[in-house]
Amino acid sequence: MGRIKEISRKPARNRKRNPVVYLICEGSETEIRYFKRFRSRGCNIDIIPISSQYKSADRLVQKAKATMGNNPYYPDEGDSIWCVFDRDDNSNEVLLRAKQSAQKEGYHLAYSNPSFELWLLLHFINQQAEVEDC
Repeated sequence: MGRIKEISRKPARNRKRNPVVYLICEGSETEIRYFKRFRSRGCNIDIIPISSQYKSADRLVQKAKATMGNNPYYPDEGDSIWCVFDRDDNSNEVLLRAKQSAQKEGYHLAYSNPSFELWLLLHFINQQAEVEDC
């Protein structure tokens, strides 16, 4: 009988994990439809809609913290959390509280002024008239 050769195995290489961008949105339709377009092979985006009762920016950041407690989140591997909301219903004081809370948690804020729908519309038309209510 012949001898059995030992197979030498190369050490297994760990694949680098692509970072995940978590978008905590106070909108449940327009924002989700828009941000889904950014998903790609190298960019994992997890969109988490939050109910409309959390329209104030500081409450949205608090809800994001509670929600992310249930999700795997690895900031040391490049994951990031963005709280996305409309500026229209938030006072400067509320925005300041939201900013302080977000910085404390390592989150980012992204808000449209006055609303996401208007910001999206501006991709397609040159809106020059004043907008009072979105």
